[in-house]
Parts: sequence; C-alpha cells; structure tokens
Amino acid sequence: MPKLAEIVRTLMCCWILVIYSAKTGAKRNYAILLDRVNYTIHQQGFIGVERFICGRNRIGLSTFTLQLKMQQNITNLQIRDNFYILLENNKTTNVITEITNACDMLSGNYDSTIIKQNIIELQQATKPVLLCPLIENTLYSINNFTLRPSLKPSYLPVMDYMEKLELSTNGVHYLDLIFEGRIKRFYK
Repeated sequence: MPKLAEIVRTLMCCWILVIYSAKTGAKRNYAILLDRVNYTIHQQGFIGVERFICGRNRIGLSTFTLQLKMQQNITNLQIRDNFYILLENNKTTNVITEITNACDMLSGNYDSTIIKQNIIELQQATKPVLLCPLIENTLYSINNFTLRPSLKPSYLPVMDYMEKLELSTNGVHYLDLIFEGRIKRFYK
C-alpha cells in the first residue's frame, strides 16, 4: 500500500507541474533563492567539510561554496537526493527521492539533460575537477556554484524547499548536505 501512495503522490505532482507549465509557457520568470546551507557528518573518517556557505553573485543569483577534504580514496559513492516542499506549520512533503551513483554522474554517464548541464557547471566551479576516484587528502573546492534558472525547467512553481543530499559508500551513510531556499516569482 505505501508504494501505491507514492505513485499517487508522484502522479499528482506531475499533474500540477503540467497544469502550471501550460499557464506559464516556456519563459522562466522565477529566481531560485538559497537561504541556508548546512551539513551533518554521520561517520568520521570519510569526508571532512572545510567550508560550506551560501551567498549571491554580482547579478543577484544564489550561489554556494563547498570545500570537502577526502580522508580516504573513494571509488564508489552514492547520493540519495531527497527534495522536500516546505508547507505551512513546518510540515514537509517529500516530492522526489532518487539514488544515484555519483561516480557515474560525475563522469557524464547520466540520461537527464538538465542534470548533465548542471554537472558541467559544477565541474567548471570545482578545483580540482570532481571525478572518481576521489583522492585521499585532496581538498575539493566548489566555489560560487550558481543556481541558474536557465538550467532548470520553465515550469517551477513558487515554493519553499529543502534538498538533502545523503552521501554514502558501501552502504554506510557518511554525510548530509542540506540546502534550504525558495523559488520566487519576478515580473518584468
């Protein structure tokens, strides 16, 4: 029965997005705002977070900076992406949960055009380039990665959101990266 509830919820979200996209057409008249970033380390000895902040670039788009230091070589990394819409009264609804092999994704082996474009942007903002294997005692710096509406669908609704990326390897959950923000309409 829980599987049926998940299917119904997914279909309803798709239906809402289709209706919304029919109203707005293809123009992107929204901004993706990033209000807070945070992290939780679940197991020591895998990844160290040196810096994790959010800000704005010169034209007002939200950015984040993340510096990670690998404490061991990593050849197999999974990311569980949980996307929540924040509702009134501090309630949330989980809209998307997806588990991805990060090494495949970072190498460009991913079907989604939107994700491929975001990975290209991510690689351009990262020194050294994020590719597996991730090397022990190497500081990976993602500097001012920008959340660009041009790389997102044209039909995102106004909402408050939270996205939690859970990083694990070999079934052990090591780190959560938590992004909180909102999608805001702007009019010309």
